Amino acid sequence: MPKLKNIYLALIVLGLMFLPLAPMLAETTVKLQVPLYGTNEISGEASTILPTYIGLWFNLVVGTAGVLAAIYIMWGAFKWLTAAGNAATIKDAQETIYSAVAGLIIALLAYSILYIINPNLIKLQLPGLSSTTYSTEPATPPTTQCKQTLPTSNPCSEQYINSVLNSHPEIKKLCSNMDSGYMSQICRIESSGGVPTLVSGTDKCKDGTSFSYGLFQINIAAQGQNIQAITNSSACTNLIINDSTGQNGKPLQYSNGRQTYDSYTACKDANPGKFCYVSKWDCRASSSTSVAECKKLLFDPETSILLACKIYGREGYNAWPVSNKKLQACTN
Repeated sequence: MPKLKNIYLALIVLGLMFLPLAPMLAETTVKLQVPLYGTNEISGEASTILPTYIGLWFNLVVGTAGVLAAIYIMWGAFKWLTAAGNAATIKDAQETIYSAVAGLIIALLAYSILYIINPNLIKLQLPGLSSTTYSTEPATPPTTQCKQTLPTSNPCSEQYINSVLNSHPEIKKLCSNMDSGYMSQICRIESSGGVPTLVSGTDKCKDGTSFSYGLFQINIAAQGQNIQAITNSSACTNLIINDSTGQNGKPLQYSNGRQTYDSYTACKDANPGKFCYVSKWDCRASSSTSVAECKKLLFDPETSILLACKIYGREGYNAWPVSNKKLQACTN
């Protein structure tokens, strides 16, 4: 049956057409109106969103080809059994079965050949190709985790941080033993090189609200009182409502930057040796208007630095565990 073969070939070609594509968008979370393989949304770096989505479709295309093959094989077998010795009907039934088997083989070969060449082709992620994040903010992207010299105009530079703290001696007392040079590097890592208006792509509630902002990615769910003490504004206080226990509520979803998972174990099992993080927390914003006001406060570099000083006075560098660990790996 030529038509059946054409259907299979069209499905395979449709799946393969998308393999070379690579998007160049900002980091985001995309909610799927129609879930694929139990996946309701895709989170992570923007350059991985479209490849992950197309990867799901590619697997769906191959799976659909297998289902169609099984249906046509059963249909051919049924026609053969009910042919009652009619030669023309038997021949037509045989062609149906042969075409279905041929289509199934084509589908499996397409998948197998790509997997043999490189398993990442099935995932639509070529090794050795780094993603690029585009920002409208004037930032100097870090090229390494270790210490870098930043221009004095950069809000994360040691000189800028010292100038802010020196102009607020009453707050500087709270972090008198802080190494401003080390804090400059934490700022650089946290803010992708000194982007004062950076919004976290990983600290997100189930309603899509991010709850970490600014140069030091201040967590408003945990630092609402400190923010109010520095800014004299309650815009960030009690803004994030936790619907379960924990600072940010309980983790609801994990991600490796390409695909989301319902548990940390599932993420690690599917991505051995790779980094998995919480991509959705069981929390929500109490007011979208207050979120905008809170962002405006934390987007101010001076406010972020003063808050970082106050937070350091209580928690030390451990308030930024990931960045601190990266820098410790460089200095040890």
